[in-house]
Amino acid sequence: MLQEQTQKTPTRFVFYIRVTENEYKRVLSMCDATRCTAQELFKKGLLGRVNLEKPVYLLSPDEVQEFRTALSRIGNNVNQVARKVNTGLTEGWHQVFNGINRGLLDLNHKLGAKYADR
Repeated sequence: MLQEQTQKTPTRFVFYIRVTENEYKRVLSMCDATRCTAQELFKKGLLGRVNLEKPVYLLSPDEVQEFRTALSRIGNNVNQVARKVNTGLTEGWHQVFNGINRGLLDLNHKLGAKYADR
């Protein structure tokens, strides 16, 4: 009589990650401080805090439209300058370039202030 072998599906799965020496020391320090294993720390850190399956939207739809409009204006200015420079008009663009730079810095500041890495 042949016995059927049933294959069991695993109930636990394993991930391996590579860390630098400094990261390893930090994890060990966190393990000591929290009295958790590294596995528990990673599970809590990744699965316990944020639902990463959902898309993350940094900007609201209104902010996206505002940002897109500002970038479009800056892009139009750059294109106008490029056209003029390509036709041979090469002087007198410092004010325009400074304005473009200010606009880009302003947008960068808005994003950095609102969504800076914490």
